[in-house]
Amino acid sequence: MPSRARPRYEGKPAVVSVKSGSTSSVVTGNEGWLRLCRRLALPDLSACQFDGSAASSVRHYRLPKNAPSEELELEVVLLVYSLCAMLCQYLHLYQTTWWLRFSQEKHAIRLSSVDWHMTLFIATIVATRLVRTVLQRLLQPWNHSGTLVASVLSYSLIFISGCVSLFQVRRGYPPVKMLALFAPVFVIPLLQRLLAFCFHRQPQPSRCIRFEHVCSMEPEKVRDEITVLNSDVQYRLLEAVQQSFLAAFYTTFLPYLFAREHHGSRVWLFSVVILVWCSTFLFHTMHLLPLRYLDVLHRAAQHLGAWKPTRSRAGAENSLAWSEFCVYERGTTVRHPLGAFVADGNSNAAIPGNKVHQQFSNWFAQPLKVLDCLLLLDVLLIAAQMTLLMASCEWSRVLSLGILLFANFYAGYKLMRDRFFVCHIHASNLFAEVVRTG
Repeated sequence: MPSRARPRYEGKPAVVSVKSGSTSSVVTGNEGWLRLCRRLALPDLSACQFDGSAASSVRHYRLPKNAPSEELELEVVLLVYSLCAMLCQYLHLYQTTWWLRFSQEKHAIRLSSVDWHMTLFIATIVATRLVRTVLQRLLQPWNHSGTLVASVLSYSLIFISGCVSLFQVRRGYPPVKMLALFAPVFVIPLLQRLLAFCFHRQPQPSRCIRFEHVCSMEPEKVRDEITVLNSDVQYRLLEAVQQSFLAAFYTTFLPYLFAREHHGSRVWLFSVVILVWCSTFLFHTMHLLPLRYLDVLHRAAQHLGAWKPTRSRAGAENSLAWSEFCVYERGTTVRHPLGAFVADGNSNAAIPGNKVHQQFSNWFAQPLKVLDCLLLLDVLLIAAQMTLLMASCEWSRVLSLGILLFANFYAGYKLMRDRFFVCHIHASNLFAEVVRTG
């Protein structure tokens, strides 16, 4: 039986992609096909093949360059959203009957009951990232030293203003309640352990690295790239969970915890906490997992492939011994100490039975899976808020849900735009392949 495993190939690939400046040209033997692509305004296909035979290859659909999501834009949106969420909590905690004819209240919120020192402390915590981002933008010509100076200046200003606010806050509350201000110090390590348990390893901080996928024909390099990308994805998700928890804790839970007097429903208050946490997590995840980055993960997952366990005796008898130096085609059956496995991708460099490789392939082998999950989360948040809105009869709740819904509609617009963009690219390239083969 001929071997279906492809060993490492040291020669030149059948299709070579040459990049110069902002243009990209593909050198092949079919120049007429390239002219047709240019006439139809279809994106070029960059292929990674392990040899020049008719064996299955890994094809990548090149995404046109689009404007990346600016960090300053994210910080401004999150700051406005967090302050609006804090205002909604105050509106529910200290609402008045200002609309009555003989009411003595002139404002919708009982301003005398609001602790302004605590409000200043919360606003200081929430604005930390925006101040640091603005200083980094101003000191950008200094490169690394500018980033360090921006971080030192921002945290110094935040520390001074936070200490002044805390000095005023501690006079009106017992010391035990003041310890709640430092609750994230104990909660964030628990979130780190939970995420490490879900991803089978501890995340490593590598978010500052700018990744570019390099098509490799060596399985060791493919697995090394997956290790780096998997660790970076975990770190980005951990940062999204941490930052969203901090925003929800300080802007929605602390106003309730330090409220001097309130007559609101606790179920409603905690519902707002959960909604704000999920919404800020959605915004952070959209920023940390942009379309370009998801495309890099998808390309790496195509080279990694996946294995499915099999119990077929006929396949096990004709199977090959798995080797870490070979790349296997789709349908190849191999023997491994963990059992018999069948290759489930055009290119398979993964280790059979490896949970990290299997998890990475499950999430990123399909280019739309992550976008669909984020879009589903946004739809669930909108549905939950619409349900609460239909069941609400108080003006404060209607106003609060209207403000929070606007942010989720904005996130849904951006996600749908990215999804339609990816679908159009893949549909165009699929049509191009049909024209090419036909």
